[in-house]
Amino acid sequence: MERTIANINTNMVDENTQAVQDSFGELSNYLNHVGDAFAPHPPPAPGDIPFPNGRPPFVPPVPNPPVHTVAMPHHPGPKPPPLPYKHPKDPYAHMGDIDNIAQMRTYILQQLGSPVICVELSEEQLNNVILDTVRYVQRYYMDVGSYKDYLMMELKKGVTHYKICQELEQVVTFELTSWLASGINDLFTVSHNLLYNEMNSLNGWQFAGSCWGNNSSYGNILGSWNATLTWLKELKNDFGPAFQVRYNNLDHELSVWPTPKHDVIGLMWVYRRQNAAKIFNNPIYRRMAVAAAGKIWANALSKYNLTLAGGGTLNATQMYSNFVTEYDWCIERIDKESPNGYFFVG
Repeated sequence: MERTIANINTNMVDENTQAVQDSFGELSNYLNHVGDAFAPHPPPAPGDIPFPNGRPPFVPPVPNPPVHTVAMPHHPGPKPPPLPYKHPKDPYAHMGDIDNIAQMRTYILQQLGSPVICVELSEEQLNNVILDTVRYVQRYYMDVGSYKDYLMMELKKGVTHYKICQELEQVVTFELTSWLASGINDLFTVSHNLLYNEMNSLNGWQFAGSCWGNNSSYGNILGSWNATLTWLKELKNDFGPAFQVRYNNLDHELSVWPTPKHDVIGLMWVYRRQNAAKIFNNPIYRRMAVAAAGKIWANALSKYNLTLAGGGTLNATQMYSNFVTEYDWCIERIDKESPNGYFFVG
């Protein structure tokens, strides 16, 4: 029993001694590693670096001496050109502009008294009034509801009817671009070929002499010029091709007769309809639309005897008469402001 315990104690002492030795061995290895890290490196062999005897000591840089500058006189360069004058914009120029039909409905109701008084008009009634007035203005208010324009069109051989995609109010006339040439971009036209030599010999382009005297070359050449142009115009009327055109406003269809013998290009003088949103801001259109809506409202009120709060009454008959007077005034102004018709005397 005692021998067994002694063997156990001896084994424990041996294990503890081995553990201590292992710990010191690891510590020794760590210290050797640290020492190698901080130990100075051996000098390199000669020829490995540009400094065989070792790197020279560090020499701090010498600061540059101060530079003495002399102030030069200032010569201003040329001034930039002045900016173009811009007229200041009026901040109230576009205040109150109407851009759509909903704003136009609100404007009409406000002019009739809403929301101070109840104006009983439905949206459908207001829409009808607005669109009907737009169509009237486009039809009869020239240069406002419709404006003059030119369209180039090619006529095809054997074709008499053409669908027009543009919103046209009417077609006035159709003329060929050049009845003795091939197209609209001809450089040498008939008048150019006939009169170029005379104009080029006009006293060396010096307008000397008298128009109606002994030296009347200037007057003769201008008189010949005008006479030749008049002759060409009459020649075109007598012998040139002529076409009759008729525009169907409802079908947007143009009829041309007779049909050309070959494809030709011409210009149409037309009246194009103005955009409805732009017509909304015309003062006469606004007054006309309010008067038209007022007539419908007053006509509906005349069917009833209405008494307002406080004992007042609505004189629907007088209201209707006032709106009719306003509406007729707008029609008269449209008729006076539209350009007069064209008369061709021959």
